Amino acid sequence: MKLPGSKKIVHIIFVLVVFMGISLIWTVFGGSLHKGSAQEATANGQSVDVSNITVASVDYVDEKVNQLNKKIEKLEDLEERIDELTALVEVLDQKVEDHSTSLLFEVIELEAGQTLIAGASSEIILRAGKATAISGKDGDGLSDITSGDGRNLFTGDEIPRDHLLLVSRDDGRGLKAVSQKVYLLFKGTYEIK
Repeated sequence: MKLPGSKKIVHIIFVLVVFMGISLIWTVFGGSLHKGSAQEATANGQSVDVSNITVASVDYVDEKVNQLNKKIEKLEDLEERIDELTALVEVLDQKVEDHSTSLLFEVIELEAGQTLIAGASSEIILRAGKATAISGKDGDGLSDITSGDGRNLFTGDEIPRDHLLLVSRDDGRGLKAVSQKVYLLFKGTYEIK
């Protein structure tokens, strides 16, 4: 059996259901169907314009991110500088160690036939054994400071015991051990051959 107007009733019910659904959605989302509404309801029912707050928050976050990026760049620059300074400190530590070692007298033992070539500003004291002087490449000798008369010792001259000898330049001056064992007090840089 077909009722007249039954299609009409179905249409009316359909329209009512759609209308109620839209009303429900409107109520749930605070009267706004689109996200990001500038009006927000407060606890007492008043509406507040929050569009500036949202924009300010994004700007604030962007500003803070930029500040952090700049600080990260500065930290990276500082890390590079720290690496450079650490390398410099290592070099300076080595120089200080080398320098402090050359400021102390060192006991050196030579065997017959060995030669000691002294560096610039070296000091030599023969403590035991016999040795002869070796002149520099320009013929300069070892300055015998203890003699008191400005005497120099040249290649082949016997070195007296307990005399302070000075080598002013790095020019090949030194001494050669003659006896089985030679003991020296030495301050400065040297090479044994």
